Amino acid sequence: MRTTYHLFFVVILATILLSGCDENDLVEDNLNANSQDLYELYLQNKAGWVELNATDYDFEFTIDCFCGIAGQYSVSVRNKNITTIFRNASGVFIEAELFAQFYTIDDLFEQIQLAFDQDRQLSLGFDQTLYYPTLIIIDEDLIPVDGGYTMTTSNLLIIN
Repeated sequence: MRTTYHLFFVVILATILLSGCDENDLVEDNLNANSQDLYELYLQNKAGWVELNATDYDFEFTIDCFCGIAGQYSVSVRNKNITTIFRNASGVFIEAELFAQFYTIDDLFEQIQLAFDQDRQLSLGFDQTLYYPTLIIIDEDLIPVDGGYTMTTSNLLIIN
C-alpha cells in the first residue's frame, strides 16, 4: 500500500513539474554568472541570433525594476533601430526621445555581456528557435533593495 502512495506521489509531482514546459521554455536558468556553461550558452545563442541577421522585427518587452520604465511594452525595430514603443498598460506610444532607455535584441546581448564582464549575478533564458534572450535577471538578490532587475522578451516576429 505504501509503495502505491509513493508511486502516486511521484506521478503527480512529475505531472506538475512537466505541465508548464514547451519547446520555447528556458534553456538554462539560475546559473551563476561565473559559470562557464552559462557563458557558453550565451555565446551559442548570440551566434545563432547574429546568423539570423534579423534587422526588422517586433517583440514584447517587460522590465521589472525600481525605475521609471518598469512595465510591459510592444517594441518595433527596423534596420536594427527602435522605431516605435507602445506601453501596453496605458495604451500610449513612448516618445522617441526616450528610446535610448530601451533595448533592441542586439542591445540585450550587449547588456548580458556587460553583466558577465562585471561579474554580476545572472540568470538567463533563450528562445530555442530564434536564439534571442527570453529572460535576463541581473543581481536577483538585490531586487528588493532597488539594485537588480528582470527583463523578459517574447513573441518575437522577424519581419525581414
